[in-house]
This record gives sequence, structure tokens and C-alpha cells, in this order.
Amino acid sequence: LIAFVGSHREYYSRLDEWANASQQVNISLPLYIRDGQYARLAFQSYTLGNQTETNLELQLTVTAPVNVTLNYTQQYQLNFTGAYSQYYYAYSAWYNQGENYSVTIPQTLMVNTTFRIVYDNATINKNTTTTQAHFTGTASTPIIIQLTLTPQYLVVINAPNTHIHAFYNRSQTISVQAPYYSGNIFKLDVFREWVGTLNTTSTQLALNVNGPIHETAVYTRTYIRLLLIMVSIGAILAATLTIYLKSRTSRPI
Repeated sequence: LIAFVGSHREYYSRLDEWANASQQVNISLPLYIRDGQYARLAFQSYTLGNQTETNLELQLTVTAPVNVTLNYTQQYQLNFTGAYSQYYYAYSAWYNQGENYSVTIPQTLMVNTTFRIVYDNATINKNTTTTQAHFTGTASTPIIIQLTLTPQYLVVINAPNTHIHAFYNRSQTISVQAPYYSGNIFKLDVFREWVGTLNTTSTQLALNVNGPIHETAVYTRTYIRLLLIMVSIGAILAATLTIYLKSRTSRPI
């Protein structure tokens, strides 16, 4: 019997092997041995006879029962959980038992150009709630940090009287009214529709933010005002010319 012993024998025993006498045995030791959902044993070295090795490959010729002493270090994970916590996976890490940890997560995490997550608070091991985004302590057990996060989406709305380019919380409602007429002194544009995430012909735009939103008010261009101005100017000129001609014909010779 090739028996693996050490301070965590209850986990090493699964590695035990039987070998024939004088058999050459090659054994690859695991880098990690799972000790729990958020705990593991990390390989450091093994001792065979009076020799200690730090590589994972064990080679020996069996001539008698063998005891191999394994040296694994207990490690605990600092793990972020909760809705949208998958975006904070890079901040999770393993720490040796008794090791101090110090982790700071961003208050606002940009996932992409139209989606971001805002940190609100966290509960550590179900008993300590904090609004601080900096976590410190000693790894004596797994550190489970339950995050409370607010997802936000980019909203872009363009209309003659409204220009919005900002992030809004998920499920937030937005109401925008586009003017029916738009333009300047020379032209009068008539509202036609909203084009973008939600297409509607109503001037009233009501949105529930469940994703990125981009809306633009589209108008039909007209020049009614310019035409009326030209007609008015023409009428004034015609009237002026008529009065002038009448004054010329009625003048005594």
C-alpha cells in the first residue's frame, strides 16, 4: 500500500494506491484538493523518507509499504455573490488560512458602452452590512460577500425640446413629450414619429428602461411660414404698386 498521510489525512486517503512488489510507480499529485464549496487544500510539498520535494510528480519503486507525507495548505475563497456579481468575478480570490485580505471593488463598473452596474452595499458572511466598497479582514473561514447592485442602461433621446444622454436605473420610467410643430421663422416642421428602440407616431413617449434606449423625433419639413411670408411681402408690394399707379393716374395735368 502507498498511503498518503499528513495533517489532512481524511482528504489524502482517496489518493492511496496498491502496487505490486518491485513495481515502478508514477503518481501525479493534485494541485488542489477540494475541501468544501469555498475551501480547498493547495499543494506545497511532499516528504518521502528524509527527502522533501515541491514538484507534483512522485516516482518510486515499491519494495515495502510506503507512507508519503503530504503538505497542503488550507485556503479559503473570498467570493462575490448576488445578482450581477458575475461581473465582479475578477475580484474573487483564494487566501491561505490566517492570511489578511484587502479588496476594493469599483463603485461603478462599466460592462460596455451602454450598460453599467452601480454598487449600493454588501453583506459579509450574512451578518455585516456595509456601504463601503473596500473589504478587509483575515481569512479564517470562507468570505462570502453578497452584493447589492443597481444595473443601469444608457438612454439617448433627441427631440427639438429634449436632449437626453444619461444612464438610468433598470425599470425606471421615462416620459417625454415632443412638440407637434418645430422649426424657425422660415420653416414649420410637423411631427411624424419617434424612431429607435420604440417606434410610435404619438408625440408622447413613455418608456420603461429594461435595456439601452435610443429615440429620435422625426419631423416632416415644410416651408409654409416662408411661403406665407413671401405671399405677404408680395401682397404688400402689389398693394404699394397699385396705390402708386393710382396716384400717378389721378394727378392733374
